[in-house]
Amino acid sequence: MKGLVDYDSCSSDEETDLLLKKRPAPKENAIESAVEKKRYQTSGPFLTSLPPLPAVFQGRTTKGQGQHGIDSWATRVYAKISVDATMQKILDHLQNKDITTCVREQSLHISLSRCISLRQYQLDDFVVGLREDIGRHKRFSLSFAQISVLRSDTSDASFVTAEVGAGYNELLACMSAVDKAASRLRQPEFYKPPRFHASLVRANSLDLLQQAKESLPVPWIEELRAVSMNITRLYVSMGHTIEKSISLTG
Repeated sequence: MKGLVDYDSCSSDEETDLLLKKRPAPKENAIESAVEKKRYQTSGPFLTSLPPLPAVFQGRTTKGQGQHGIDSWATRVYAKISVDATMQKILDHLQNKDITTCVREQSLHISLSRCISLRQYQLDDFVVGLREDIGRHKRFSLSFAQISVLRSDTSDASFVTAEVGAGYNELLACMSAVDKAASRLRQPEFYKPPRFHASLVRANSLDLLQQAKESLPVPWIEELRAVSMNITRLYVSMGHTIEKSISLTG
């Protein structure tokens, strides 16, 4: 068996002493170099320092809710809403010079899930589960029934919204499939009872938004109720850059 130092089996203590006497004393710089080298090298299973994580394991850092962090992907399920001439007219009115602090939402959509936090390895399973369940639902049309002012669940902002009338039951069926997929990953379900809506503008002042809503001409709201929009697919956003679509059956 080899020990920490190899030596000839026939060598004696006397011969070892003679060899040590003939060796030159190590220089001071060499001793320091050896100590410095030992500081960064290991000869066993214990590491003195860890290498940086590869990029594939670093995940994403998302802004917003406190539970999101490294390898935490903010995930949402929603239906996209097209902006026709009537909706554009309402949006332009809500953002006129008398309502300067209202901010238009970047895109119009109807949420079917909360913003949930998933790990990277869960993303594909979540989408696959949605496609299996939601893919069985047929395409449908919806329309808006009224303009309302709603407050966010965190109470840090309020919105002027268009609430869904026709198509509510179809959205409810799709929401149930989303809840099922979220529950499998121990994520929260959507709000009960749901008020499906598209957020048009937001502001911190509830009174300001109420005034904006009341300033809308009644005939425009009647026009909006008559507009029917076809929903042929739903969307899943994950993080800031990934969006996948789920087609409904024809």
